[in-house]
Amino acid sequence: MAQADIACYTAKHSGRGQVYLYQPRQKQLLARQHELLSREDVAGILSNNQLVLQLTPTAPAKTPLSVCFYQVSFEINRPHSMRVSQSAFEEAAALYNLQTPVDTWVCEQLLTEQAEAIHHQGLMLAIPLSEAALLHEDFRQSLICLLQTTPLSPQNLYWMVDESTLLQYPFAIGNFLAKLQQLGCKLIVKEFGHNLHDFELLAEHSIDYLKFNSELIAHIHINQMDEVLVSIINGTAQRANIATLAGPAAMPATLSKLIAIGVDLVDGDTIGSTQPLSKVLSDGDCAIKLSE
Repeated sequence: MAQADIACYTAKHSGRGQVYLYQPRQKQLLARQHELLSREDVAGILSNNQLVLQLTPTAPAKTPLSVCFYQVSFEINRPHSMRVSQSAFEEAAALYNLQTPVDTWVCEQLLTEQAEAIHHQGLMLAIPLSEAALLHEDFRQSLICLLQTTPLSPQNLYWMVDESTLLQYPFAIGNFLAKLQQLGCKLIVKEFGHNLHDFELLAEHSIDYLKFNSELIAHIHINQMDEVLVSIINGTAQRANIATLAGPAAMPATLSKLIAIGVDLVDGDTIGSTQPLSKVLSDGDCAIKLSE
């Protein structure tokens, strides 16, 4: 299918009033369309609140109980339906240009609907933002409005953005992220991979945390090349006053290796399991009542 055909097809299935530019990844998604959710499925999951927010604790490797913040993700809960993974849902949302509504739903849930309970617990959250949403002016404005009205302190909010997004849109997106930082929020650049040259390209941005691509961490306890690369990136980041985050550390051997390298923060089963937001909030309420 030609590039123009792919763009037209995607725009058609994204709904009226949408403009879509061809992206190579779209061709891959179209080839797998029969495996993905339909546009109606994605819209229905959102409108019926079938996304369940999940929190993953993130802490220093040597002190797993000292949680610095929770990384936000979600699961899909569709009654009487087959299980749908977050990645499958996100791929379908990308195909139908629905990533912005997904990010809007997540932000409204955290900054408005659940904000009082989150504030009561004093939770610090790392919230991922998609490239599509960040390129949408209405989303950027609505997020600023949410931050101005939410009971959550900006200092307790960390925004997670793919490295590739920041590199591709250093002005349109980079300037907006800088505005969020001026309000007091933190910036986490995630999916940092194999190209050390990217440090030079990212130098103009004020980055608080750098999160390694999970593929670099998966076999670090047995792959010396990955270990050396992570060690080099870790040292370079820390010399630039950028804290580092790695995971998932699913095994003690992985955690030990990250401790030896000197990574600042870690996630994964050796730190703590991912749990629904509702459970983290209820467990916190129980702890507060017991301490009173």
